[in-house]
Amino acid sequence: MAEQLKLFENLPVLNQGINKPKEQTQEEQSQKQLEKYATQHNYGGKLWDGFVGNKTVENESPKETWNRLDSNERKRQEVVKKELAEKAKEKKHLKDLILFGLENSSEPVVKNPVMRKALEPKPKSVNYLSNNYSFAENFKKQSKNIKDYKPKQKQPFHIYNPVTRELDNVNDPNYLKPKPRVETTVERIDRLQYELGGIDKKPAHYNNPNIIDYENFKQPPREFKGDDKSTYPSDRSQKQRLNTWDLMVETANTPQEKKEVREILNGDYKKNKGKFMSTKELRMINKHPDQIKAQVEALSIIPNKIIKPIVTPTPVIRTPSIPIEVKIKQMADDRLRREQQEYDRRYGTGGIVILRRPN
Repeated sequence: MAEQLKLFENLPVLNQGINKPKEQTQEEQSQKQLEKYATQHNYGGKLWDGFVGNKTVENESPKETWNRLDSNERKRQEVVKKELAEKAKEKKHLKDLILFGLENSSEPVVKNPVMRKALEPKPKSVNYLSNNYSFAENFKKQSKNIKDYKPKQKQPFHIYNPVTRELDNVNDPNYLKPKPRVETTVERIDRLQYELGGIDKKPAHYNNPNIIDYENFKQPPREFKGDDKSTYPSDRSQKQRLNTWDLMVETANTPQEKKEVREILNGDYKKNKGKFMSTKELRMINKHPDQIKAQVEALSIIPNKIIKPIVTPTPVIRTPSIPIEVKIKQMADDRLRREQQEYDRRYGTGGIVILRRPN
C-alpha cells in the first residue's frame, strides 16, 4: 500500500499544497522588519558610521573618555567667548561713533534716554585743597539755595466726622475752629416743646452756641429796629444769626458752600439792596460800588454800533375808515339775518309760525 502511495506523490495535481510553506501574518512581518532595522543600518552617512564603528570608545578607559570630552567642551567655550567679545567690541565701536556724531553735530537732538544720559556731563568732585576753590563763592551759592528753598506742603490728612458724616481736613487752619451745625429733628422737637410750654426741662443743646436752630441756620441777621426786640443782639435768634453768619462766610471754601452763601446774599440784596452787608459780602455777589463802576466803564467803551440804544415805540392810533355807527348797524343786520335763516330752517316759512319769526 505504501508503494502505491509513493507513485501518486510525483503527480503535480495531487502534490499541490502538501509541502507548501505557511503564510506569515502581518504582525510577524512587521516584527521581522524591525529586527532587520535593528541589526543593520540603511541610513548611511559619516555620523552613523562613526557611531556604529566607534572603535575609540571601545579602546578607551572611562578616565580617558572624560578627559577627551572635557577638552572638547573647553574648546567650545573659548570659541563662544571669542564671538561674544567680538560682538561687544562692535557694539562699543558703534556707540562711540554715534556719540561722536551727536557731540560734533550743530544741532544735536537726542530722544533716546540712554544717549541723552551719555551726553550729560558727569558731576565733578570738589577739591577743597585746590587753588581754584573759593570759600566765598561757595558760601554765596549755599545762601542762595537757602533763600530759594520752599518747604514741601503737607499732604491733607482727613478724619471722618460722625456728626456731619463728612471727611474733615486736619491740616486746614480752620479745623480747630468751632463749626456750627443745624439741630437734629429730635433736638428741634425738644426745643419747640420747651418754648411752647410743653415741658419744663430745658434741652441740653439749648444754650450751645454751635447748635443753631433750624429757622436761623444759614440766615443773615435781621435789620435792627428800635421798636422790635427780636432784632436786638441780646435776642437768642438774632444772636445765633450774628455769631454763625460771619463764621459761615469765612469758612466757605468749597464751591458748593460758596454757592449757598451767594444765593442767600442775592436774596437779601433784593430785599434790602445791600444796606447791612459788609464789603466782603458785596464783593461775593459782584454788587460792590467799585465792581459796579468797573462794569459800567467796560460797557461805555463798547461803540454804539455793537450796543444799539433801546428805543421805546410810540403807539399809533388808527382812525377807522367806516364810522362806528354804521359798523354796529351792519353787525346787527348780519345777526338778524342769521337768526331768521335758523328759524326758517327749523319751523318753516308758511302758516302761523311766521308770527314768531324774528324781525
